[in-house]
Parts: sequence; C-alpha cells; structure tokens
Amino acid sequence: MSNAYTDTLISWYREQSHRRELKDADVIETGYNPKCGDRITFFLKGDGIAIYAITYQPEACMLCTASTEAAVQAIPKNPDGLYEVADELKKAADHLFTGVMVPEIESVLKDTYSTYPARQTCLTLPWTTLADAIQKLADLD
Repeated sequence: MSNAYTDTLISWYREQSHRRELKDADVIETGYNPKCGDRITFFLKGDGIAIYAITYQPEACMLCTASTEAAVQAIPKNPDGLYEVADELKKAADHLFTGVMVPEIESVLKDTYSTYPARQTCLTLPWTTLADAIQKLADLD
C-alpha cells in the first residue's frame, strides 16, 4: 500500500467532525460484525427527502473507523434521491469499492482491500450500515 493511501486512511481515522452522537436524530442505525466486534452507529437527521446531518459513533478498529469516515464523505451534498444514494453505497460495498461516487475514495479503499483482503467486513460494514440508515430516512417521506 502506498504512503499516500496510508496517510489518507490515517486522516480519515483521525477525523472528528462527524464523530459524535446526534441527540435529535431521526434515524439511528447500528452495524455490528460479530467476528471481530466492530460496531458502528450512525445518526441521521433529515426529512425523508434530504439529509441534514450525518454523525457516527465507532467502537471499531482503525480500518473500519476510517472506512466509516470515507462513507460519510462519499455522500453527495445535494443527492437526487435518498434511495439512489443508499443503492450506490450498497453497490460500492458489494463490488468491493468499484464505482464509488468519489474516485479518490474508491482508489484508497480498493488498494486497502487488496492489501488486507481478510479485513473485507471492516471496510464494508460502514457502507452497508449507512445505506440501511439512509433507506430508513427515505422511508420517512
């Protein structure tokens, strides 16, 4: 794995701007990996049409926490539809980050997966959990 990718993963892991509980969240969704104990809880505020805020609380390894921040950063600022965003997140996880909305995120996560294939769930858990949370938010409409 290149140093640039390692630096990117570390910066995602250290990022704190989304790492908190959102007290008035409309949707709370937790993903859990029983094999390693990674747990990510997302808090979303929105109205079923738009996302106003996304935060998360990780109890997870460095790779899972970094991938969580990457998933949040991959969400478009003004998406055409929440169901479409949820589908794109799930497709990215299902195809091991081929087709991620942000090419820089795609290249880092694909390289990370190729370096650590046994850690696939660490990387994909946040993406599928965030997709489930956005789907629930869309269902509020």
